[in-house]
Amino acid sequence: MKKSIVVVARNEKDWPLKTCLDFLENIPDAEIIGVDDGGENEWPEKGVRIYKTAGGIGVGRSRLMGIQKASGDLIMLSDAHVYYYDGNVNKAWNLAAKGYVVNPSVKVMYGDKVRCGMKFDLGSYKVQYVKGKTGGHVGLIGSVYFMPKSVAEKIVAPTQAHGYNEFVMTIAAIALGYKIYALPTLIFEHMYKDSLDYEVTGLQQERNRQVLNSFFFRYKLPKDATLEEAGYKRMIERESVLSSLELNKFINKQNKKLIAI
Repeated sequence: MKKSIVVVARNEKDWPLKTCLDFLENIPDAEIIGVDDGGENEWPEKGVRIYKTAGGIGVGRSRLMGIQKASGDLIMLSDAHVYYYDGNVNKAWNLAAKGYVVNPSVKVMYGDKVRCGMKFDLGSYKVQYVKGKTGGHVGLIGSVYFMPKSVAEKIVAPTQAHGYNEFVMTIAAIALGYKIYALPTLIFEHMYKDSLDYEVTGLQQERNRQVLNSFFFRYKLPKDATLEEAGYKRMIERESVLSSLELNKFINKQNKKLIAI
């Protein structure tokens, strides 16, 4: 099966360059698609196909553009400030080839702590840093995912905010009946920038919550919902194999298995 890596960047400066060069060296059997969503972004001159958005369309729509442009059967979605670290990347690809949505639980360096992922609480919309066992199910939200292209086209939502897009992706995979595999083998290192070029306001967080609830838990879409978001909601309602109650129970049950750091 052919492999494609989609790297999305907005205001990342030289991080996309460093990330893509690292992937070209360490994952040479995959094509690399770069999606430039505006701002200052540097990319390699060779080895990466770059597509530019209208600017500021958001991580979800940018990822969907990259998925559409990719020629691979298997997709790896990545942040633009990630390095290959250690572990068996072939296991992640092989699991994706079997239909899994794989989160390798990135090694996140922050001070003197190593974090394996995040647990998302649907009620409070808060996250908690956690560790999880290999083969775990839900709750681990990382900066890298592997999956079949046919799955990525369905579970990646056209949403704006970054980590929130990954919450939706994880929940959508469960709602639509895809298998999730958490693989905390420290395959990648998520390199934090010195400063963030954006911030998420309280109003944005509240909108994120409203859209998430509308997608999966029978709430109405916010008034400013886009046509793409409305289409995603219809698809989820049409194809979901779990009711909102079943989905909530499943997520809460799996989150209890995760160990907070």
